Amino acid sequence: MKYAHLSSILALLLLTMIGGLVYHSLLTLSTTAALVTQSYQQIKQQNDLLSSLRDAETGQRGYVITGDVAYLETYTNGRQQLAVQLQRLRTTTGSRAEQQRQLAQLEPLITDKLAELEQTIMLRRTQGFDAARKVVATDQGKRSMDAIRQIVGELDNAENTLLSERAQQANMMVRQTLALGSLGVVLAWLIVALASYRMRQNGVTRQHAEDALRQSEARLRTATDGGLDAFVLLDSVRNEYGKVIDFTYVDLNTRAEKLLRLSKLTVTGQHMLDLFPGAHSSGSFDKLVAVLESGVVLEEELPGAAPSPQVTWMRWQVVPLADGVAITIRDISERKQMEELLRHERDLLHALMDSIPDNIYFKDTAGRFTRINRAQALHLGVQHEDEAIGKTDADFFEDQHATEAWQDEQQLIAMGEPLIDRIEHYQAPDGLPVWISATKVPIRDDAGQLVGLVGISRNITARMQAEEELRQRLAQHRALLSAIPDLMLRYNQQGTCLDYKPFTAGGFSLPSKVIGTTIRELLPPKVAAIIQAAVEQVLTMGDQLSLDFEYTTPSGCTDYEARFSPCGDGEVVCLIQDISDRKAVERMKNEFVSMVSHELRTPLTSIRGSLGLLAGGVTGPLSPPAQTMIAIAHTNSERLVRLINDILDIDKIESGNMVFELQPLRLAEVVNQAIESTCGYAEQFDVHFQLQAPDAELRVMADADRLTQVLTNLLSNAAKYSPHGEVVEVGILQQGALVRVTVADHGPGISPEFEHRIFQKFAQADSSATRQKGGTGLGLSISKAIVERLDGHLGFTSVINRGSTFYLELPVVAPETGTATVLLERSGLPRVLHVDDDADLCHVITLLLRDVAEVVSVATLDQAQQLLQQHPVDLLLLDLALPDGWGAEIVPWMAAHLPTPIPVIVFSVREVDYELRAYVTAALVKSRTSNLQLIETIKQLLPHTVQPTLS
Repeated sequence: MKYAHLSSILALLLLTMIGGLVYHSLLTLSTTAALVTQSYQQIKQQNDLLSSLRDAETGQRGYVITGDVAYLETYTNGRQQLAVQLQRLRTTTGSRAEQQRQLAQLEPLITDKLAELEQTIMLRRTQGFDAARKVVATDQGKRSMDAIRQIVGELDNAENTLLSERAQQANMMVRQTLALGSLGVVLAWLIVALASYRMRQNGVTRQHAEDALRQSEARLRTATDGGLDAFVLLDSVRNEYGKVIDFTYVDLNTRAEKLLRLSKLTVTGQHMLDLFPGAHSSGSFDKLVAVLESGVVLEEELPGAAPSPQVTWMRWQVVPLADGVAITIRDISERKQMEELLRHERDLLHALMDSIPDNIYFKDTAGRFTRINRAQALHLGVQHEDEAIGKTDADFFEDQHATEAWQDEQQLIAMGEPLIDRIEHYQAPDGLPVWISATKVPIRDDAGQLVGLVGISRNITARMQAEEELRQRLAQHRALLSAIPDLMLRYNQQGTCLDYKPFTAGGFSLPSKVIGTTIRELLPPKVAAIIQAAVEQVLTMGDQLSLDFEYTTPSGCTDYEARFSPCGDGEVVCLIQDISDRKAVERMKNEFVSMVSHELRTPLTSIRGSLGLLAGGVTGPLSPPAQTMIAIAHTNSERLVRLINDILDIDKIESGNMVFELQPLRLAEVVNQAIESTCGYAEQFDVHFQLQAPDAELRVMADADRLTQVLTNLLSNAAKYSPHGEVVEVGILQQGALVRVTVADHGPGISPEFEHRIFQKFAQADSSATRQKGGTGLGLSISKAIVERLDGHLGFTSVINRGSTFYLELPVVAPETGTATVLLERSGLPRVLHVDDDADLCHVITLLLRDVAEVVSVATLDQAQQLLQQHPVDLLLLDLALPDGWGAEIVPWMAAHLPTPIPVIVFSVREVDYELRAYVTAALVKSRTSNLQLIETIKQLLPHTVQPTLS
């Protein structure tokens, strides 16, 4: 009994000691569980802090990118949560100096980050996307966020390491407790009574420990399930050789169930390779084994490693345990998406910089390049942008330019004010001058400190050279304009003066204010009326115009010439020149020519007649020598008479005094008469004429004498230049609305050098003193002027050594059709009287205006006057060259005989004289007026509605 008692005492002592150890182990395990719970709570708080900061940054970036204020709600919520989470983290880490120190480093970084977020939001709200983007593009926000992530990561790593150590300690304590418990069971079999009692006592203690452990596990479960990270515990499965061949699931939190799509109830105790057979091929299994065997924590980021399709990126941390591993998995898809968005924005920024032709560069406060675009690299002469990083302007430019740039940049950094569009000039390495326009803007960090500058420069050498050339040209133009003594004016469509240059000397006076005044305000009334009408005509027709006018002052009458040219869009330039001296010379010349010609014509006529009588033997027979001398004198007197007649004709044409008596003529008859009158002249050259006129009834409106003068000139020239015995071919042929008369010879032709001046006055193909062919050189010039006055055209074709063909074209006149047709009833359309002898054109005009007006066509002035007296007409469309007179003659007749004025539109083949232009409503040239322009002009002058009336 004593031995049993001693044994019982010994067993009791052993059990007591074992119980104490077990109790101590359970208390230690409970404390460890509490610390584990605290670690998970701190990790969760740290993650929540980082998540709130990411929420604030996500809201800020979303607002900056889209401008949608809805993103600011996420930003505001994130900022509010940060303050709460920081306070919780201070409380949790209050007893740990190292973590308090790291937290003290973290708080100012978070403050700076929030300031940077607030700055970009304000810039986006007040200055727009570009201003906010420039702040984001500095990467200062990324650096702040990276620093925050680093400190939080260090806190996470420290806490995870501590958590791993505590887990290992807990496992060890569990194993020790189980071992001691087993020993107690063996001793209990030796001492039943005492063991029973002690077992009951140990059972109570164990029950408390198990309750504490369950509470600790519940707190740990709550902490892990409430975190953002997935948590998995795995135990290793080894073969008989101790090699790890698999892992079994021991535990996983709620987040892991969702992320891995597993159920804790079904996977606990299951083999990992059975659930994820691809772990071998992906290398994940080997990584877990390596962590377990090396004891080194694994931390890496993997793309799309989770079974959930929503998880595109995950970060996992594998911590070795006693015979297993603890895996922490975090979904970083959102962060990666934001990083990808930022990378995309950065790539876009870089692509934009490289695509801009301007030079863009970033420098630090020491003037070193930190970033340049492709254009700046080419400007510096480097192959790649990285070759310039860390270097200064002194490494690329001459000392003077580099020094000036450095001084500007230092002044900019000191003052903090940007330099905008500053023109800089330097000499390139090849010796050529270079101009650039430079803009430099300081860069500040989140604290407002200057950290560098960004510069944008553009090569403007071509522009500066062009501006210099333009300045030189403008100076030359100003000098040239100053040398011109004339008045120059520039008007717009409203008749307002836009610019001017006054008379250098003389001229009429101008008011003190010229620019901005109208024509009538600027010029004297008589001059203003002339200039106003001319400006309107140039704006309407779009052609140049020149006219002469007189201006009378108390000191006398002055002649001026005004030239008008369209300039730009709806502007007219007018040059007014004093031509009094020129007019005086012209009058003197005309008077002299007229006086000389008339004074010479009378005695020459007497001389020619007397010589003709002498040659005819009136005074008796003459000796052969005398007969020869008389013949020579008679021939030369004839030449002098022709010369005087030609000079008088030229004078009449130039002065506008040549009178034309127009009437319908049968062209064949006029040509025949011209041939008959020229035959005698042609016989001395042994030349004959041959006429081909298929239609003898073709008529033209012309002056018979003047047309005969033209034909005679062409025929005599053809005879004079034809070889002896040749035939000059004359033809008459209708071509549409024109009839062409051709005179073809087989002479030497016209040399190309002479063709361009053949119609000039006094032009001679052979101008030498010994030329074989006579003539004044005025015939063709006079003929061309006459034909053009008849609304025709005179031209020629020629082939060297084969002959020349001269031709004249005149409008065909339709045979008279009698008086105008009586109008019995008037339609609801306005009535237009069209006066024109071209039947085809009358038909076309009738068709054009069929929806606009009722058109009545007549061919003569007499018919027009009869119809105007008998019937109401709303508008007169008038041609000038009519069979029975000049169309303008009807305008004063209408003013004298009609009760109410009628709008008159002159529609002719030639420009209207300025004098007539003042009396008609509009003047159109047939060859320059489109159908649409004609219709619109008529529609503007017609009344809108006309009630049908009897007429």
